[in-house]
Amino acid sequence: MSSGLIAKSLALAAVMFLVGCSSSEPAGREDQQATAFADLRSAVTETVSDSDRQRDVLAIIDALEKDVDDLRALLVRRRTELRELNADYDATREEFLELAKQMESRIQHSKQRALEHHRKLAATVTPEEWQSLAKVQTRAMKSIAESVQGI
Repeated sequence: MSSGLIAKSLALAAVMFLVGCSSSEPAGREDQQATAFADLRSAVTETVSDSDRQRDVLAIIDALEKDVDDLRALLVRRRTELRELNADYDATREEFLELAKQMESRIQHSKQRALEHHRKLAATVTPEEWQSLAKVQTRAMKSIAESVQGI
């Protein structure tokens, strides 16, 4: 058996394992994330005194939250499409691999956008403001990670 065929077989097995192990996301995770972002917005309003920068920071947070929502939607879509393909007895290995490749590309792009907004957030506030926002910002990032990991 060629190494390319073995690699493709392992990739297909991994995709099928992920589909089989998928579970629905607890409703509370999205609520926790929304609360964490609301807390972050409140902390920014209290911490960033310059009104122009405050407006910019809040816009970045809005964009970051949209990025996370888009990522969650992509993850749910991947799970759904893989389940549908898995239920199709006529689906080929190539179809699985192509779907996995396409979705991974979209997911990586979405993650990159979120990371860019997080970096922009850090660059827009002063070091003192960043330090003041550290706890609430860390809670928001933790809630994001938990939210998307549960999908």
